[in-house]
Amino acid sequence: MRTSFDLKILAETLQEAEAQAISAIAGFLAVDVDTARDSVNMELKVSYPKAETVPEIEGAAAAQIFQVIAFANLKQGVNNPFWH
Repeated sequence: MRTSFDLKILAETLQEAEAQAISAIAGFLAVDVDTARDSVNMELKVSYPKAETVPEIEGAAAAQIFQVIAFANLKQGVNNPFWH
C-alpha cells in the first residue's frame, strides 16, 4: 500500500513546520515521532498565507507567519510496522 501526506501548516520557522508535520504523521500512523521521521521523505513548500495583493503580501511578510504545505510519503522498502 502506498501512503502519502499533503498537510497544510502555519509556522514561523522551518523547524516549527517540520515538527508539526512529523507530529501529525506520527499521530496518523500511531508511531513515535522518531519512527515517523525515519520512515518518510518530506518536502516543504513555504508561502505567505492567502497573500495575493501588495497590501496582503506586505501584511503577511510583517507578521512572519508562513503557510507551509508538507508533502510526504512513506519510504519504499521500509518495513511497515503500521499495519498488522
